[in-house]
Amino acid sequence: MSAPIPNNSPGPDLRVYKAPKRERWLQLRKECVTSTEMAPVAGIPKYGNTSWSIYQEKRGDLEDTCDPNERSEVGSIIEHGIAKLVSQRLGARVIRLRDFMVRGHVGASFDYHIQDPQSEYDGWLVEIKNVDYMIYRDQWSEDIH
Repeated sequence: MSAPIPNNSPGPDLRVYKAPKRERWLQLRKECVTSTEMAPVAGIPKYGNTSWSIYQEKRGDLEDTCDPNERSEVGSIIEHGIAKLVSQRLGARVIRLRDFMVRGHVGASFDYHIQDPQSEYDGWLVEIKNVDYMIYRDQWSEDIH
């Protein structure tokens, strides 16, 4: 059974910002609702964010308090190893994706993508989420209700 083919056609309304520097990336994030913010906007708060706090951040009335820390630094380093493992498991070339994409008022910067014409997964996005055991045990739930 082969994997379904995603519709990755960019369309005329997709804006792609090629590898923006951190300051530009932060500015772009303020101008739209990001993929990271979708869960709180839908009523599933994570990391202290709620639809109200995101609204206030977008208005400029509340400062974004997401500062890098030791956990996020370690997560960024580990992410590269996970991508390498995905590449080996799929037998496909997995490439870091540094672009920020915006369609309408929704934006996202994805972690990696598969760039391998020989693979059935060519063109797929790879988003990596990792969390240490104690945070998973104490703060995460597979039940979103």
